[in-house]
Amino acid sequence: MRGVMAEGRRTRVLSSVVLALACPIAFACSLAFGETVTFSLPELLSGGTGNGLDVVDARVFELRLGRALVATAVGAALALSGALLQGLFRNPLASPSVLGVTSGAALGASLALVILGGLGPASLLRVASGMPLVFVPAAAFIGAIAVTLVLLAIGSRGASSSMLLLCGIGLASLCGGLVQTVQSIVLSDWELSASITAWSFGSLEDRSWVHAVPVAIPVVLALGAVPFVHRELDLLAYGEDDARALGVRARLLRIEVIVLSSLLSASAVAIAGQIAFIGLVVPNFVRLLLGVRHGRLLPITALSGGTLLLVVDLLQRTLLATTSLQPGALLSLVGAPVFLLLIILERRGQGSW
Repeated sequence: MRGVMAEGRRTRVLSSVVLALACPIAFACSLAFGETVTFSLPELLSGGTGNGLDVVDARVFELRLGRALVATAVGAALALSGALLQGLFRNPLASPSVLGVTSGAALGASLALVILGGLGPASLLRVASGMPLVFVPAAAFIGAIAVTLVLLAIGSRGASSSMLLLCGIGLASLCGGLVQTVQSIVLSDWELSASITAWSFGSLEDRSWVHAVPVAIPVVLALGAVPFVHRELDLLAYGEDDARALGVRARLLRIEVIVLSSLLSASAVAIAGQIAFIGLVVPNFVRLLLGVRHGRLLPITALSGGTLLLVVDLLQRTLLATTSLQPGALLSLVGAPVFLLLIILERRGQGSW
């Protein structure tokens, strides 16, 4: 018995190391490879110090660096948000999209795009018609926070986690229906309709390190909160009544986790649009490898989310460079079969919740 436990511990440690190293490796590959220019390791190091590259290559390196930073931050935020929500609701299907946070952000962005006359989210810092396009991600963030405030109001009245989850599903359906309504109203304006569609499936085009900062800040805050919530989330897995008996303040924990997860997903969607399945698949995949202890699960999940979006973006820029497939659509095509596989493995008892 002791040998089995030791073997399981070694497996979890090895898996943690592999998943942690995968993120910087994917980041380096994202910088090195692309449709036109490939950088060697010495060139990557020299590019990072601002020496050794000509003007054109230095500009390519700068563009890839900004895009890679945004992909890492957005992937980490979405995955970490999903892991927190799944721990809170004790449900592997919980994710920011299920709670309606991403749908609220999409609704805010869609309304902002209509006000701006159909200018898409790719040029977030340009100015048109006297109004800066930073209004679009700001409106997306406001939409996500509005949904969060509704959930918090419901939770403050003593609603259970199951009730909050059902309310989130209802809010997600409502916001999704409103987005479709807005898009159907402006359907005759092809450019505007295309902008709303582009936001709905996410984009990493024309992003720089400036766009990574608003996403990285909530990620750092959430990781800083892990030591204060991971034990409570572990105890909550045994049920709310048992957790309360062990000293867990379930209502306060719900508010803390919902606020953190909403900030994470709202900032990610505000910068990159809706990118599906990261907050759903990545936490489940990491949980299969590392177990259910949130102290190690949450940080590794954040790194794995960044890794996944970096890899998807690299595939989009290399193998799928001639197509216009957006990261949200590509992740849906890849994530759905993987998620079905995870469910099958769990049903067979290879992973426990």
